[in-house]
Amino acid sequence: MKKILPLLLLIFVSKYLVAQTKVPDYVKEFLKKYPTKDKPGTYGYPTFDEAKLNPEKVIELDLSQAGLSTVPIEIKNFKNIQAIDLSHNNLTHVPQWLSNLKHLKKIKINRNNLIDIPDSIFKMPMLEYIDASNNNIGAIAIPDIAKSNIQELNLSFNYLKDLPSSFSQLKKLRVLYLENNFFIQIPSVVITMRSLKYLYLFGNKINDYQKDIDKDDSLRGLILSAKFIPTDKQAELRKLLPNCKILFREY
Repeated sequence: MKKILPLLLLIFVSKYLVAQTKVPDYVKEFLKKYPTKDKPGTYGYPTFDEAKLNPEKVIELDLSQAGLSTVPIEIKNFKNIQAIDLSHNNLTHVPQWLSNLKHLKKIKINRNNLIDIPDSIFKMPMLEYIDASNNNIGAIAIPDIAKSNIQELNLSFNYLKDLPSSFSQLKKLRVLYLENNFFIQIPSVVITMRSLKYLYLFGNKINDYQKDIDKDDSLRGLILSAKFIPTDKQAELRKLLPNCKILFREY
């Protein structure tokens, strides 16, 4: 009985936290569209070796926590793959050839040792989701991404100080995570990103914003760290963005 009570408590707390966490509807739709790996039958093959025997039948591939220092070249043969999880490895770069996977919609490369993301990845015609959080990325160099299909991008827990002007070309980007980086003001390019709905900047020492930020009437959700922005500026920002729900988080 002593062992059962903590378990029941954990289940109750977990359900409560899930119920209290407000996730954007767009994110909910995305998660429904791409099942998580803990659902039975998602990946189809119990080992990578078995998947390599039927490369054209592989739709999703989980190589997280596999101790990888490079992306296996065999993935080139997975012509119909739609989702790849390469998180929690020791990757230092993403190979250019990965962009040849024309059906890829989702890629997780978070928790590695990446210092950049090739612009060819952003240009992939079907790719909608990139999680590159928890890496060593200090800058994003993507000169031309006009044909990008990215809808959700996670660059949290990196070393970014600014975003390139080319981000304005991400015409379909709706959700952008930039938490715990090194921004000191809201990136100016955000004003020109008309499709962007949710922007997460908590954990950055942002203490100012552009005076013309009121031109951005498409943003619906914004999260910032409360302790770096004076109360009067918080109130002013809310007035400048009346259609945006702004959360100033304490922790």
